[in-house]
Amino acid sequence: MKKPDIPYKTLASAYYFVGDMIIGNSDVGSFELGGSPSQATILYTLHSLTAFIIMIHLLNMLVAIMGNTFAERSSIIDKIFYRDHLNFVLDNWYLIQTVLGKQLKDIKYIIGALSVQDEDMNNEMFTELKDKIDDQEKIVQEF
Repeated sequence: MKKPDIPYKTLASAYYFVGDMIIGNSDVGSFELGGSPSQATILYTLHSLTAFIIMIHLLNMLVAIMGNTFAERSSIIDKIFYRDHLNFVLDNWYLIQTVLGKQLKDIKYIIGALSVQDEDMNNEMFTELKDKIDDQEKIVQEF
């Protein structure tokens, strides 16, 4: 009977084994194939330590990415608030009759301003919002 190969025997295969461990595909079954029981203990200890360090490193990267995203969004929070509020009003425009009732005839203008150069808005979203505004303008003119 042939002895199974150790997946981390060469330097290249050791790098591959650690790479597999980083993405969560870790197999410790071959740790027992060594000659002495102390080798298995050392390998289990190294495996646990490496998994812990990788987890801490990846969590630190996640915190850094999310911190950067929060800082970017905080600087333009007012723009985001007004854009989202305008989107909410346009999405629920069909409720205007229910909310205002007879006072709807007193409304002469509804103004909404959207920045064409907004970083978060691409041309497709701008076109969609423009179409919604045009549809709402037709509805208001019917009253």
